[in-house]
Amino acid sequence: MAIKCLMFDWGGVCAKGKLGHVLGKQLAKKMKRPHKSITKAYLKSCWEYQKGKLTSEQFWKKVQKELDTKIRHEELERCHVTARELNRGVVELVKKLKKRYKVVLVTNTYKEYYEHNNRRHGIDRMFDDVILSYKVKGRKPEPKIYTQALRTAGCKAAETVFIEDKEAHLAPARKMGMKTILYKNQEDLKKRLKRLGVQW
Repeated sequence: MAIKCLMFDWGGVCAKGKLGHVLGKQLAKKMKRPHKSITKAYLKSCWEYQKGKLTSEQFWKKVQKELDTKIRHEELERCHVTARELNRGVVELVKKLKKRYKVVLVTNTYKEYYEHNNRRHGIDRMFDDVILSYKVKGRKPEPKIYTQALRTAGCKAAETVFIEDKEAHLAPARKMGMKTILYKNQEDLKKRLKRLGVQW
């Protein structure tokens, strides 16, 4: 079956690095403590935040308590939303692919992070559809977010390629019948897309 839809992850694919690790290194200088302890505190409650179960203030208060820091939650949030840079090569590829295929963003994310970066980079215009964990109330690798992505895109699993930097997040897509690509770098991604007959 011909490919009609390409689904992309954001962090680690369209944007550089894993958010928790990037943020940990950034805040380590401010807090004068090992970045791993900051990343650990961040990751402890981030799943609830990604699923829309916590507000920004509730999440950062948990992080503040875990780290025993007096840095205000507004400052933590500011560092958070600006922590990553675009992977410009992949973003340019997405724009080219959009001329021939339906391109969809499927990401575990947070309301404040997404809204800031959407204003900054025009993510909504970059993709045909955007599937956000905090709106779906489910995150990868939970099946509901993949099902929602296919339903919103109006595409069959067999017509879809799912591109992601975490193998654990590819397994459900593969089980549903999608073709999958584990993202390593831009050149490898292009080679794998070409092998699937994807053109741009």
